[in-house]
Amino acid sequence: MRTNKIKNIEIFIFAAAAAVFFMWFFKDALFKGQIFVERDLSRYYYPLRFFTVNCVKSGIFPLWNPYIFCGNPLFASLQSCVLYPLSFIYYIGDFTRAFNIFIVAHYFLAAFFTYIFLRQMRCSFFAAALSGFLFALSGYMTSVVNLLTTLSAVTWFPLAMLFYYKLIKSAAGNGNRFETCPHCFRYVVFLGVVFTIMFLGGEPSILYIVMGLFFCGAVYFTIEEFLEKKRFNFAYIGGMLLAAVVFLGLSAFQFLPFWEFLKTTSRNSPNFEMSTIWSLPVKDLPGMVLPFFHDIYKLFVSYWQRQSWLDNYYVGALAFIFFLTAIFFDKSKKTKAIFIFGLLGFVLSLGKDTALFEFLYRIVPGFKFMRYSVRFFFIPTFAISVLAGIGIDYYAGFIKSDPRLKKTAFFMLSAAFFASIAFLIVDARFDSCLDFIREIAVKVLFGLNMSKTYIEEAVKLPVFSEFISMDLINFRRALLLLAFFGTLFFLGSKNSARHKIFIIPALVFLAIIDVSSVNGGYSPVSDAKEFTSPSSNVGFLMKEAKSGLLFRICCSPQTARQHSYVPEPGFRKGLEASKDRLITDRMVEFGIYDVNMYGSVYNSRNVKFLNLIMGEKSENLEKLLALLNVKFVASSRQPELTGFKLVNQSQPANLYKAERFLERAFLVGNPIVIKDEYEILKRLSEGDFDPANDVILEDNENLGDRFILMPTPQHKPVPTDKAEITSYAPNKIIIEANVSGSPKFLVLSDTYYPGWKAIVDGKYQKIIRADYILRAVYLAPGSHHVEFIYSPMSFKLGIIISLLTLLIILTSVVYYNIIIK
Repeated sequence: MRTNKIKNIEIFIFAAAAAVFFMWFFKDALFKGQIFVERDLSRYYYPLRFFTVNCVKSGIFPLWNPYIFCGNPLFASLQSCVLYPLSFIYYIGDFTRAFNIFIVAHYFLAAFFTYIFLRQMRCSFFAAALSGFLFALSGYMTSVVNLLTTLSAVTWFPLAMLFYYKLIKSAAGNGNRFETCPHCFRYVVFLGVVFTIMFLGGEPSILYIVMGLFFCGAVYFTIEEFLEKKRFNFAYIGGMLLAAVVFLGLSAFQFLPFWEFLKTTSRNSPNFEMSTIWSLPVKDLPGMVLPFFHDIYKLFVSYWQRQSWLDNYYVGALAFIFFLTAIFFDKSKKTKAIFIFGLLGFVLSLGKDTALFEFLYRIVPGFKFMRYSVRFFFIPTFAISVLAGIGIDYYAGFIKSDPRLKKTAFFMLSAAFFASIAFLIVDARFDSCLDFIREIAVKVLFGLNMSKTYIEEAVKLPVFSEFISMDLINFRRALLLLAFFGTLFFLGSKNSARHKIFIIPALVFLAIIDVSSVNGGYSPVSDAKEFTSPSSNVGFLMKEAKSGLLFRICCSPQTARQHSYVPEPGFRKGLEASKDRLITDRMVEFGIYDVNMYGSVYNSRNVKFLNLIMGEKSENLEKLLALLNVKFVASSRQPELTGFKLVNQSQPANLYKAERFLERAFLVGNPIVIKDEYEILKRLSEGDFDPANDVILEDNENLGDRFILMPTPQHKPVPTDKAEITSYAPNKIIIEANVSGSPKFLVLSDTYYPGWKAIVDGKYQKIIRADYILRAVYLAPGSHHVEFIYSPMSFKLGIIISLLTLLIILTSVVYYNIIIK
């Protein structure tokens, strides 16, 4: 009882210390009016989650986002994290502050969950604290601050490891029936719940690989017990299978819409080249202990040729020493298991550079949907962090009795001595050392198979010298820390030293200082008010939107390229200029509709249609823009379009207005039936296709005899034809239409997608796919009240399955805790 009380006090102490630490670590974002804006945060996560929160606060469940890609699934796309538990933070107070708190909370939880995991493995307070901070502050975790879905999923990984560890322990020796192992069932449910939370975090590939490795572990433990005890214990594999069932059941409300969406995207047709892009390069591995060692390489290799997903690998040079201590000295089963687990994750991270990845890609179902294998580097990062904690416990317990460890301590003293001398030399003659290293770097570069002219120009850039200077500064810092660390490591081996009271806390402190000083302040922030303020072009469009007439915007292809390759010299200047270039997704925040989008999963048909425009592959550009309700185009130079006039000027891009464009909903009288996708795109791009009069349909089977009532190709809508949008909400659109003379098609220039229903004059009517990506309904002559409602069956069915799963779990809990007990 006393032991549990002490442990609870220690948990409280660690939680309080971690909370204070991370508030200090991220103080600029939390207390100085700044906001996280690096990479995808500013143009993807912030605007979409801003829209999600506004929808919920308005009483609308955010199933659909009408502001991007002519309309795109929001809830089904998964990465909006609508029902992710920690998303409740977004609804507390000011959204910009809540956005920052959401991010910081994950670092606290990552540290806390790792701490709890090690305590459950009977590691000491300092070992658990060290591992918690190491994992949360690792280069991987501080890099994915700009990838919120990865951060959200990986944060829960230590908790998944905890319940998996508990499941394996409770399953060992308990036979193959869950009735004899109520604890197994408890941990199965907990593990399934954590899997669900990880999935709701928005990064299914993280969960997929974790579940895969857990299942492989279950098979291993089953075989191991069979070989040792000559009996087959199904509890290991059965527990994992049941945890997977719990996950699929609980997450069905999100999983089914996501699966439905996935089938409409380019991810439905993966290829090996795309799956293996951005594998972990072996040449970058020194960056694990030499911070940003690989950064200079960025000057000589393009964005897509180098690994650009993960910016930082640093796990801590001092922590790595304790990791090696665990590997070479601690022979316990837990050390071996965690090391193998980390090694498997490391091999997966290497991606295309290993035969294993291609084997899994060809054989294992679902594996081919994985991209950016370097994302799996969180597994070796976690393993190193945990083993560092185990290593310091081994040091604390055996430094005075293990002769091999004593020899290591003497070696560390020698290393500290030489590190001290090297530090003094580098510090005293820093400029000379910098010039010397620069000369060597230049010689190495000229020895590579690269353009000599390009190298000559690159080495003249100030950033080249800055990279080398930063590497030397980090090396000097490492020497100083190693001098202190090595000395303390040796002093702990002396019989007179009270190492558990003084040495261990000091070593842990130095290891945390090492990793936090390198990885701290890595993610840039910007002034929140400046970030959320409209720019010149955005302000103009917001005023235009107040007129009530719906319209969309588009960027010229050249301007769109500048969203990725920003011409401005500074980060903040580029960030501000991107608003005037109408960068995709950011416009959601300002209530401006865009034909394009930025994300990780795209509707494949919309991509092909947009390629006609952005790839400038059509002689019909103006009419295609008009079809998509585009009224304004942003371009950094005069667009090669007719019928557009300059209406607003800014340095990054000017704003041009279309003199003619089609409204969001309009009536068309001339149907053209083309069933082949390629032929449809070809017809759309031809100059004689007029979207104001023509509509391309892919079948006429459901029109029946009504189709013969359609007018001849020469017939055009008469002036009395009218289609007026009276209500335009994310999940529901109301249109009042009047059709004169002959039947017409009401075309809504929003994305055709399963789950949308049409109600015409109170009766459900089939929505027809029009002009390759849009929606249309057939209207007979007369006045009509038309409603488009997004009510996907996948979501409703998923809710039923999730509720039934929850009911079964609760019933089972009662069964185990009352009847069995």
